Amino acid sequence: MLSHRWWVNFVLLLIIFLLVIAVVIARGNGGRCEKGEPCETPPLTHRKPNEIQNIRIQRHGHDELHLTRLNADEWQLLKPLNLPARTFRVNKLLDILTTHRYVALNEEIPDLAALKLNPPIARIWFDDFNISLGDSTPINTQQRYVLIGRMVYLLDDHFDMILGQSAADFSSLFPFGQQASFKKLVLPQFTLEKIDGQWQLTETKDHTQALKTHDLTALATRWQSLQALNVSLQTENEVEWSTFPMVQIYLEKSTGEESPWLLYQVSTHPELILAAPERGVRYHFSATQADILALNR
Repeated sequence: MLSHRWWVNFVLLLIIFLLVIAVVIARGNGGRCEKGEPCETPPLTHRKPNEIQNIRIQRHGHDELHLTRLNADEWQLLKPLNLPARTFRVNKLLDILTTHRYVALNEEIPDLAALKLNPPIARIWFDDFNISLGDSTPINTQQRYVLIGRMVYLLDDHFDMILGQSAADFSSLFPFGQQASFKKLVLPQFTLEKIDGQWQLTETKDHTQALKTHDLTALATRWQSLQALNVSLQTENEVEWSTFPMVQIYLEKSTGEESPWLLYQVSTHPELILAAPERGVRYHFSATQADILALNR
């Protein structure tokens, strides 16, 4: 017959076992809301990205960037360049406002300067709301200190699109925007004009082959939907642009006559480079684009 002490030990072990099970279950349900559904970390801010109208980025050693919303899907870079903005990069900025991937550092931070938050490495303004970017963490370089008000957070470090990059990286890869419409296209060998809704060849140089109407339309469409592989800042000083083949593009605008886009054909190999010196940038394309755009005729 089992002793009384054995039964006591058995009951104690059973109680400990049940307590362990209870702790495990409690921890497993610790991330669940009252209705038993998984709780989600609240967004970093309560700002709504689709309501933001202006973005400013201040970075040490760089010109201030200023972007403004044109409509639901398009942004314009106003400073230091005046060009259509790269939507992908703007959306990445707006994603910061609603990210759920962060850690709030509740303990008091004694020295913001040590985290490079005073002064910050960069500051981003979303309308009248701003966040400051500091240093990456010494333990995990894939996280960065961020200051919002008086609160310090750790965010996944996807800020390479801001730190150290030029204004050209925020310029759209579509030189004329994604919904451009032309009324006149002056190429080195011939000129196309839209007359009564039809593209027509109005001027040609010697030895230019005749082009059919559908070929003219296809060529104009390729130019209107032109997308670069990369955009870089114009760095040449005192270049005599008249020595380069020039392209003039007249956009259809609802508000009177406007100056044409002037693009200079800098090179065709190993890549096609079209410079827009009046806008301060160069557009880079694959070498095959020269033929497609009728620049090798």
